[in-house]
Amino acid sequence: MKPALSKKISSIIFIANLTIAITWLYHGIIPKLMYMETGELSMVIDSGMFRGNEVAVVYIVGIAEVIFGLLILFFGRKNILHWLNVFGLLALAIGATFAKPDIYSYPFNPATTEFGIIGLSIIVLLLNNYFPGINKKQNPQRENVHL
Repeated sequence: MKPALSKKISSIIFIANLTIAITWLYHGIIPKLMYMETGELSMVIDSGMFRGNEVAVVYIVGIAEVIFGLLILFFGRKNILHWLNVFGLLALAIGATFAKPDIYSYPFNPATTEFGIIGLSIIVLLLNNYFPGINKKQNPQRENVHL
């Protein structure tokens, strides 16, 4: 692969990873750790699954989202993180549907974030294929890839 193309692909991967990381960090810090009263807490309460532990659950989820955002930020070239992102967001979407079914009718609902972030992870997964050795052992056939 030509160095200029490699640099462009690396930049795209960096921007995608940075966007994914900022999204997870924001969603962990702002609506869960700082301002859970704006909807996150009521969604957990409405689910009825964690009676008496709702605040702790929101804090735990917020901390987990911050950790995941940091993992993407520092280790975003690892495909496993992007597969976890895709399936994790799908699981959260299903959970939100059961906890508060009307949430997807709101403007700026979770789907607007989920689809974009899932798409960015898929882009990173596809582009990582052009960098042998990042996620797998070196494959000599991959070195002859031309775009």
